[in-house]
Amino acid sequence: MRDAELSGICLTRRGLNRVDSRSPRVNEGFVKSPSERVGRGAGDGEDLEGIGPVPTIAWGPLLGQATTVAEQDVPGDLVDRRRAVRDLGRALRALGTDSVMSEVPTKILCQARLLVAEATSILGATSRQAGVPSSVDDPYNGVRMFSPMTGEGSPFVAPLSFETVDGVASATCTFGEAFEGPPHHVHGGISAMLMDHALGHVVADSGKPGLTRKLVVQYLRPVPSGVELLVRGRVVASGDGDVFAQAWIAAAAEPGTRLVTADGHFRLLRPEQAAKLMKQFA
Repeated sequence: MRDAELSGICLTRRGLNRVDSRSPRVNEGFVKSPSERVGRGAGDGEDLEGIGPVPTIAWGPLLGQATTVAEQDVPGDLVDRRRAVRDLGRALRALGTDSVMSEVPTKILCQARLLVAEATSILGATSRQAGVPSSVDDPYNGVRMFSPMTGEGSPFVAPLSFETVDGVASATCTFGEAFEGPPHHVHGGISAMLMDHALGHVVADSGKPGLTRKLVVQYLRPVPSGVELLVRGRVVASGDGDVFAQAWIAAAAEPGTRLVTADGHFRLLRPEQAAKLMKQFA
């Protein structure tokens, strides 16, 4: 397939703006949210948004290791590959949105299927085995390019970017039709995933990262799709290796009306437990 033909997979009716990393709409896809994480490396000063570390998912502190890599020490070829993974993830999210919303003639759908099948063949020509770390990942320092909710390479969900003020972390996102359960409303399982992620973020951000031990979700009102949502969370108590946190979802236009709430119980990992989970990255 010629490069021009393959690029057509990304250049859908609205996809071009989303794929362009300079556009304010780059995070539109199955889920959209602002991403403010910027990495550095060879080619500093170029477009490096979304390829740097996310401190709240770094495993180095769990292992009691000071493993942070100096930004300028990231090899240039790794920076380039992370950038390519990021851009591919954004293009796939744009493709997913357009495939759900498209009403083009059936003949065009069939042509698009052939293009996607060809792209699948190209990408699958060299693959890593399940359980083998990605060449672009660095979990010790918080780089997980394909992780849902944090990875720019995810074909499904754009990463959330939280800001913490007075102990309350906040982020915004929008779930499209691809995530609906009831018509025009977000599937409850997606809300639960969002709550688990928000809780995990605030727990890690408190300086006591751990894993979910118990998650209790209450669905108070239906969560509308296609509407900007506000996600918030905070730690409420900690002690004896346990951290307790609360999170909630509201429409951004009505922040005082909670749609979904969650209570999370997190257990801090001992270094030897973290090492066991991370042994494949040793």
